[in-house]
Amino acid sequence: MPGILSTTAIPTSNGDSGNSRAAGETSPSSAATSPRAAATRLSTRLRTAGAAARSLLPPSEPGPLPRAGAYDRRTLLEQEIDALGFLVSRHPLVLFSRRIREVGAVRGRDLAKHVGRVVRVVGWYVTAKTVMTRKGEPMEFLSFEDTTALYETTFFPRTYARFCHMMTKVRPYLLTGRVEEDMGALSLNVTDVRFLDPRGPGDELPAVAPHVGGTSPGSEAWRRFRG
Repeated sequence: MPGILSTTAIPTSNGDSGNSRAAGETSPSSAATSPRAAATRLSTRLRTAGAAARSLLPPSEPGPLPRAGAYDRRTLLEQEIDALGFLVSRHPLVLFSRRIREVGAVRGRDLAKHVGRVVRVVGWYVTAKTVMTRKGEPMEFLSFEDTTALYETTFFPRTYARFCHMMTKVRPYLLTGRVEEDMGALSLNVTDVRFLDPRGPGDELPAVAPHVGGTSPGSEAWRRFRG
């Protein structure tokens, strides 16, 4: 019709007029190869390559770490007990320094000065060996220590029967006995045992308990005594 511009169909290379586009319209293939699209693809590739190259470099030095405050004494000791089952930062008897001064005990390293005398000594149980007398009665050789020395003690049958159930490695003791010397070897012949840290009425008092092997609270003697 006069006054109306008609669009001329541009046939495709395969001659299919159904895929023809109006004159002046840009095809997708030509848009993909435009200078702007090429620049965009190049920029993307450069960014990807740069990130890959940077990943090969060592990490930058971190800034200074925050300084944590020291644990308080109680928290430190509790964590040592929880993790290891014993104290590392100090001897357990250090926690009872005031009580040790109150009882006026002889120091372990000074026992040689008191041979033949009855003394009181503070001790932390270390180890023990149970033997039988010729009469078939149990007795025990026990090692204790304070903050000055490791020393040996002897629990003869009567003493052993009274106090064997009290032996544990988690509490301090106040031992009473006579210091004896045999061929240069010192030993405390124990006659009385008390906990240095009584925890209730009667806790510091001994009780007669039968013995069937062992000296720890988990021994048969302890179970029979408690049961």
